Amino acid sequence: MKTLVLSFRRITWLTGSALASLIVAAVVGCSDARWKEANAVRQARITEELHWYSAHDAAGPERIAETMGFAREQAKHRAENLEYTIRLARQMHERDVQRWRDEAPKREAALRQLWNGHPETIPDTWASMVY
Repeated sequence: MKTLVLSFRRITWLTGSALASLIVAAVVGCSDARWKEANAVRQARITEELHWYSAHDAAGPERIAETMGFAREQAKHRAENLEYTIRLARQMHERDVQRWRDEAPKREAALRQLWNGHPETIPDTWASMVY
């Protein structure tokens, strides 16, 4: 509907400008070569514009089909990307869990060495590890 209103406004403007140029031609006179040249250019532009509008309106259903095809491709791409992201997040989580399990003896040994038989230093060490 918006395109139809814009097309109607543009056609009205083009028609109005063509009529205005005809009125100016009648008042000024058409014998001047500059007037004839400017009028020919103006008429060519108006004709070109009207041909563009008719081609644009005729291609409407094809543009809609093309847009819908693009939307379907984008939805498919998003679904594939979401599956990939979920799979990647799971793999990263599993890798982190496995790394945490594998490094547990190293952490335990480092803590034992750090505390070195002094349990009163546990709260300070724990705070520095967490924060």
